[in-house]
Amino acid sequence: MDELFLSLRGSFAKVAMGRVSLGREHNRRLAIHKLPPEVLSMIFKEAVPTWKYLKEMMRFDSSNNIATTSMTIAAVCSHWRSVALDCLALWSTIDFEKMKPKIVTLYRERSRGHPLILLSCDIF
Repeated sequence: MDELFLSLRGSFAKVAMGRVSLGREHNRRLAIHKLPPEVLSMIFKEAVPTWKYLKEMMRFDSSNNIATTSMTIAAVCSHWRSVALDCLALWSTIDFEKMKPKIVTLYRERSRGHPLILLSCDIF
């Protein structure tokens, strides 16, 4: 019985790995993945709200969270994650009011010396 169970578990693991490989191959063929990383980085930077935009939006909606966009971009797929992690500007805006200390540390580490934009409620 244990032998059968181990065999089935091994088979399920192979199927799961095959699904991951197929998914990556599918993603690799999408048009967005044919863009050079530099162009994709530019698109990512445009997606992240600037501090000026956030300052204006805070007047109407205090729920805006700058961490959401960068983290979401980095979670789409392994290719986007790789490009996002190399795009230091995505991680350079830190909002002390909305980010937990762990996320602030993560952003500081990922910005790797890129000039930081620090936000707090005093700015608004």
